[in-house]
Amino acid sequence: MNDSIYLGTQRVNFTHPAISLDILFDNLTVSHLTNIKPSIFNEKKQILNLTFPHIFAEGEYDMMGNIGDLFDIFGKGHFRGRLIDVSIALTLDFIFNSTSICVPATLDVRIGKVMLNFSHFMGDKDMEKLMNKGFSKILPEIIRVFWEEMKEGNDPSIEEWINSIINRNPAVSSVIEKMIQESSQVS
Repeated sequence: MNDSIYLGTQRVNFTHPAISLDILFDNLTVSHLTNIKPSIFNEKKQILNLTFPHIFAEGEYDMMGNIGDLFDIFGKGHFRGRLIDVSIALTLDFIFNSTSICVPATLDVRIGKVMLNFSHFMGDKDMEKLMNKGFSKILPEIIRVFWEEMKEGNDPSIEEWINSIINRNPAVSSVIEKMIQESSQVS
C-alpha cells in the first residue's frame, strides 16, 4: 500500500535565541502515516495517544539560518528524514458546574529520534556530515520547544471554541456526561 502524501512546497521558520532557521521544502513527500499504534488511557482524564513508529520525508530544501552568534547555517539540495516514535497525545479533562461543562484539552507532540540527511549542507562534506548528525540529535528538542511555544498562544482560543460548542449543544453535553459517568465506573 502506498501511503505517501505529496505536500508540495512548505516553509518552516523557527526563531529562538539559540537557533534560527528558515527552510523552504519543495517536492515534499511524507510517507508511513498509516502505520499508527493508537492507545486510549482512561484515568481521570481521557487520553488518546497516536504513535507513528516511523515517518519518512523526502524532497528538496533551501535553508538559511544561524546558531546564535556563532555561525550561519545554509544549504540547498536533496534531503531525506526519518522520524522515529512520533507520539501525538490528546488529553481531555472534563469539568462540570451547575450551568456548564468545561473541557480543557491539550495536544502534545513528542519525537523519539530523528535521522536526517541534507545534501550540500554547509558547502563542505565534513561539515555536512557533522551538521546532519547534530541536527538529528537536536531536532526532537527543537520540535518540543516550538510546539510548546505555539501551543501556549493557541490553547486558550481552542479551549474557548470547544467549550462554546459543548455548552451550546445539549446533545453533545449529554454524550460527554455519559462518557464521564462510564469512565468513572471503570476506574
